[in-house]
Amino acid sequence: MKDRYRSNIISIREIKDGKVVREFSSQVYKKTEDEDIETLYRLCIRASEAGSWEAVIGGTTTDEKMTWAEFANRVKANVVSRVAREASRRDVQGHLKEHISKFRGEVTSKRLFKWACEEDPVTRFYPFRKRIETLAQIQASGLLDVQKEIAELKKMKPKGSAKKRQERLTEKPRAIPKDSELEKWLDEIEDDLVQWVFALIATYGLRPSEAWHAEEIDEKGLITVPGDGLTKTELHYAPPVPREWVDRYKLRENFREMSERLNDRWKIRWEERDGVLIPVNNSQVSNSLWRNVYRTTGNVTKKLFAAAAEGDGQDWVRPYDLRHSFAIRCFDSEEVRDYPTEQFAQWMGHGVEVHKRIYLKWMPAARRKEAVQGRFDHFGAKEKAPIEEAKEETFELPADILKKLKKLEKLEKLLGDND
Repeated sequence: MKDRYRSNIISIREIKDGKVVREFSSQVYKKTEDEDIETLYRLCIRASEAGSWEAVIGGTTTDEKMTWAEFANRVKANVVSRVAREASRRDVQGHLKEHISKFRGEVTSKRLFKWACEEDPVTRFYPFRKRIETLAQIQASGLLDVQKEIAELKKMKPKGSAKKRQERLTEKPRAIPKDSELEKWLDEIEDDLVQWVFALIATYGLRPSEAWHAEEIDEKGLITVPGDGLTKTELHYAPPVPREWVDRYKLRENFREMSERLNDRWKIRWEERDGVLIPVNNSQVSNSLWRNVYRTTGNVTKKLFAAAAEGDGQDWVRPYDLRHSFAIRCFDSEEVRDYPTEQFAQWMGHGVEVHKRIYLKWMPAARRKEAVQGRFDHFGAKEKAPIEEAKEETFELPADILKKLKKLEKLEKLLGDND
């Protein structure tokens, strides 16, 4: 990179065998902006690896002339027409409104590439990934070809040790409450509807929004979670763990009444897509429920604190952590100890790999040790249990069969005498 005389734009020198082959303008990267310098540095490294600058960033423009504001509005309209769920398009719409619509100059893929690179792929991995997702929506809109830029951005994602470092920097250890702490917290919630829905999520390991769509709890305690676009996964069933909470919080007894009150208090909005009605604000209604934990007067829902899985001290248990607590409870619960991990994953409506990598990851070390010891003792005791000797059973054969057997016996004797 080279500081251009009397210019705010950084130039780039291509050097081979110690000699300058060419020098050209970076066009959009400014020497007065630290982020531009860092981004351009990463691009130069990528260009060296790829063999040329053009292999990393060439750039395309729109077929028709438009301002960035017009471009952003048209992309937004296209996204709304294709993506029904508001939560799925929230980040894209925010990027279009707060960033892209305010760009100046010609609408080019190169400018979007620069914008995406402003987020560091290691220390700011999730914001970086969300900008790639926005470019993917722009590509899907058909207004601008950004396929090459998306491919190059994906190559910048951390791998190996860099990925592990990124995970350490960006992941927040979850605080998983003990069952006794969770039960005490639920008991103290004064709002009966809020208590019921929190208890429902904790007892069955539901995703928060699934509480609005769960269909029933049958006489055996199994809950039905529908699919068909109503929730994130396909139709599945889950048992209560622990079973005692079904009666303690009247989950089955009050199911119909509380479901109606829940859907009346925080309403689901529906839109028709391809002849099918689907909920578009699942995340919003569940977020409305979670705001109860911030209230400090009236029917208080106080924050629940628990020891974090890593580090010292305590942290606030985030609402989604109740789902994580269910996964961990299944692992160390005596009620379901005989079931394999695959079954727990099915109850929660996800795969085994997700269950192990995301949900069991945050089990506190002490609790994990207790659970492993408990399972070891449980299955060890079953293996050592004395095996009951099979009781000898006698059967009375029919008279005609007995008669034939006697004849065979005589025949055998005669043949034996001949031998």
